[in-house]
Amino acid sequence: MMKPIKRRKQMKVSFDKDFISALSDPAWSALFADVKVAGLAAESLTRAVVSKFGLGFGKVVRVTPQKYENIPGLKGSRVDVEAESGDNELAVYELQILYDRALPQRNLLAASHRISGSIPAGTDTSEYPVMMPRITVINICCYNIRDDCENADVIQPVQMRFGTPPHDVADDQYSVFYVQMPQFIAGEPDLADGFDCWMFTIWKSHELRKKPQEVVDMHLELKEFAARDGGFAQFCGRFDRIAADEGARKEYIMWLDESIRQRSIVDSAVEDAVAPLLEQLSEQAALIAELRAQLRKDK
Repeated sequence: MMKPIKRRKQMKVSFDKDFISALSDPAWSALFADVKVAGLAAESLTRAVVSKFGLGFGKVVRVTPQKYENIPGLKGSRVDVEAESGDNELAVYELQILYDRALPQRNLLAASHRISGSIPAGTDTSEYPVMMPRITVINICCYNIRDDCENADVIQPVQMRFGTPPHDVADDQYSVFYVQMPQFIAGEPDLADGFDCWMFTIWKSHELRKKPQEVVDMHLELKEFAARDGGFAQFCGRFDRIAADEGARKEYIMWLDESIRQRSIVDSAVEDAVAPLLEQLSEQAALIAELRAQLRKDK
């Protein structure tokens, strides 16, 4: 028996040209593009996600914005946060927002480039383990990564594990955390928690078409979090300036138009692929109905 097709739960994310959404790549890029003034915000958000999953987060060494350019099929930006972990090892955190269904494959490919780039040419393979950096990728997604019922958690972790029980971690140097926004907004946020404060503010800013600072001003708990977390306060303050910048607005409109075009292409392709199947199912259903009617006659 053929299993029913499962679809990823996706939020209804709509954008307009009168408001720069915090869930857009141009806003994300502009917010974290200038490390001298945005490094604290990147560190705060990274720390909030990593800590939520119970991992340690050491002293930040470097924050570097990255822009995907001149790469076919890839648009977006990310921020690399490098920190010393508890065992005095350098950990690399890639923080990004991308609307891309192929994120798991893309994350693995990006990690392989970083790993190979950290090892000098001609190095004996036996030396690889001690030279590989620890890589943690953080993606904030407007859809659930998994199609089954196992995706109930807001943060979906992915690690390399052995294929047979007990499925222990095969390599803890590489891991991915998908922040699934549909799962977050489906629950009750705990605004005493730093991660929930970040996610609630980002989503409500988008949903209500308000600047992050306006959302903060609506909730005492968020005001208190901003007062004790300089990175979060920096994020909210910088968004106000970016939203008023003419260059940022032009980039946002260009991105919006391209996003709508790409979505239209995908929807059309899906429709073209599904239409013949639906027609076939309809014919089969008609045939089954005819056979059932014949059986009732025979009785």
